[in-house]
Amino acid sequence: MLAPERPGCGRSDPQPGRTLLDWPRDVRALADALGVERFAVAGVSGGGPYAAACAWALPERVSGAAILSGIGPADRPGETRDMLAPNRIAIWMFRHSPRLARALLSPLARQLRNPERALAQMARSLPEPDRRIVAERHQQASLAAQLRESVARGNEGLFSDFEIFSRPWGFPLAEIRVPVHLWHGELDRNCPIAMARRVAAEIPGCRATFAPGAGHLFTLQRIDEVLEALGL
Repeated sequence: MLAPERPGCGRSDPQPGRTLLDWPRDVRALADALGVERFAVAGVSGGGPYAAACAWALPERVSGAAILSGIGPADRPGETRDMLAPNRIAIWMFRHSPRLARALLSPLARQLRNPERALAQMARSLPEPDRRIVAERHQQASLAAQLRESVARGNEGLFSDFEIFSRPWGFPLAEIRVPVHLWHGELDRNCPIAMARRVAAEIPGCRATFAPGAGHLFTLQRIDEVLEALGL
């Protein structure tokens, strides 16, 4: 299993002005360098659009895609209505003034450098199923490590993602031709369930699992099921 870091995240160099469809080019280059001809892709949360982009752009290479609690296109009115306020506001700001958004949100992004405190603050606004998962010691340690790594080189990776999420994705979901599996909790407030239903409806043959009573993080406990669906 390979987990490449998006530009600006972790130890990956920033890529100013990047778009969602720059990512499949990076994935193709990585697979070529490793001599991997066919592979499955998966994206969690903000990684969902990137998995979908690979499925659309690399049908000759991608054997299947999994979208786990993924954010959907936010370019239609009302799509972010049920989203947590910080995410909803960030998307709105990056859509209207990316430069101002970067300036105003930098202090908030710096809080991720103390991920334990950031997790505790975020947990207060999460639905109960997500709070229970965050309270588990091993999940808490894993999530904190991911938050810390996401801003290891600064805020640009995070901000580029929000700017990308605020714009149209650049390809029609209806043109995806590889098998796509989608999992989403019906209580998800990071990425509202309405977004997932739209994605599932527009991707031909999408096999969707909508979990009642589950929030954003439930797929952390379903990894074996995901790998099996992808034939891994």
